[in-house]
Amino acid sequence: MLYAKRDFVDRNPNTVQALVNAFYKTLKWLETATPAEIAAAVPEEYFLGDKALYVAAVAANKPVYSLTGIIPAAGMQSAADMLLAFDEELKGAKVDLAQTFDDRFIRKAASAK
Repeated sequence: MLYAKRDFVDRNPNTVQALVNAFYKTLKWLETATPAEIAAAVPEEYFLGDKALYVAAVAANKPVYSLTGIIPAAGMQSAADMLLAFDEELKGAKVDLAQTFDDRFIRKAASAK
């Protein structure tokens, strides 16, 4: 998930599109990559000293990744709950989730296959 303030998105649409394109290409790679291939592509520090555990965690979590970049409503709510709990700037904010996801960038990335 790419999280950015609306004013940044509005001022920097080309940058946002480039970031979304990179995330989308990564999602497409993750779709076919094995957990071992994913582990081979990340810095060794990600393993926290236990590569086998990292590979197992990737295998267990891979099914939850969006293959399209579109986040379902439950996923958006989960992300919002986390941000509202831990982001000091957002604590206590009233968030209209219907207004927070701008899918024009992911749709453009997907159509550029």
